[in-house]
Amino acid sequence: MRTLVLNVAGKHRVDVALLLMRLMLGVVFIYHGWPKLIAAEKFVGFFGSIGIPAPEIMVPVVGSIEVAGGLLLILGFLTNIASWLLAITMLVATVMAHGAKGFSILNGGYEYALTLAVMCIALAHLGAGKFSLWRECGNCDACYCGKGDACDCAGGSHKASSAETK
Repeated sequence: MRTLVLNVAGKHRVDVALLLMRLMLGVVFIYHGWPKLIAAEKFVGFFGSIGIPAPEIMVPVVGSIEVAGGLLLILGFLTNIASWLLAITMLVATVMAHGAKGFSILNGGYEYALTLAVMCIALAHLGAGKFSLWRECGNCDACYCGKGDACDCAGGSHKASSAETK
């Protein structure tokens, strides 16, 4: 099975992995953010009960971050910024909504929120990868220098991807 997966992705296996991670995270965040935008009143009480200040303002803010961030992840545009905003949102959820319930999601714990936060942090560090709108605009994933494949900046993710496949 591993050989099949590597052959399908070929030299772009890291970029395919980043694409899959971006797509899944994007769908999850849109799924959880959309209700906060269309039915904010259902979440205001909960946000207030866990100590989030100004819940009537924070519910649509969090919903907007989740929906817009999810869309940006799917597109692979401004991935680093979207990933950090989503990671911060999930770290707050980890502490404020789930922290006292322990680790296990079965008890309402922070397992899922923390996993999403860590995945977003990883994505923020790795960049969107080759299959992204940001890359199609000619931008370097690591430094945003705008030089694309001609980037000679240290740590350009397109260089890391091609170096790993040699």
